Amino acid sequence: DASVRRTGGTVALLAAVVSPSGQVRVVHRTGSTDLRPIASVAKLYVMVALLDALRDGKLTWDTAITVRSQDISAGSGSLAGRGVGARVTVFEAARLMFQESDNTATSALIRTLGQPAMATALRETGHCAPDRMTPFLTVREDLWLLYSAGAAGARSQWAVASPAERTRLISPATKSPAAFHGAPAWRAGLGYVARAEDIARAWAVIADRVRTLRS
Repeated sequence: DASVRRTGGTVALLAAVVSPSGQVRVVHRTGSTDLRPIASVAKLYVMVALLDALRDGKLTWDTAITVRSQDISAGSGSLAGRGVGARVTVFEAARLMFQESDNTATSALIRTLGQPAMATALRETGHCAPDRMTPFLTVREDLWLLYSAGAAGARSQWAVASPAERTRLISPATKSPAAFHGAPAWRAGLGYVARAEDIARAWAVIADRVRTLRS
């Protein structure tokens, strides 16, 4: 708690016990219980969807993914530097996503997994507001929505738009520059969001999947 206070920011701290069956029992908490912007922590949900796809035989660690232009994302990671047409295995994309927080690898995985898989991951982990994360944006789409001057119209309509309308609103992101600049719009309620409990449950589900896969 003292360390949290020293950060000077708005922080939610949660400690929990995870039962053998994967249930999360909160034993201590400090700070906000509201939805907060989570940025790259959203990659946990991509990992849940990926582990489900491996479990169900829809993908293997050796499945090849070819990087497309719409996957190239600004920010952290090295895969963007390999360019369009680069090929990586699912394992390499997952490693880059977790070890480097690679945004391009994450976008490629979300595209490969598809929206139904991402919706299932949110539901399986018990995210408290899955509608706020639907559709589950690639990092490139998320950065465009948050930062691009060309996304002003999409930002103004996003909160009241249906998932289908949001899919239409976000479509220019794949053809816009991958770079970003300006003040982020997450302050207006956009972008990846979750509560501390949501994040704890996502970790618990990942741990359960890893045990099941013996991975």
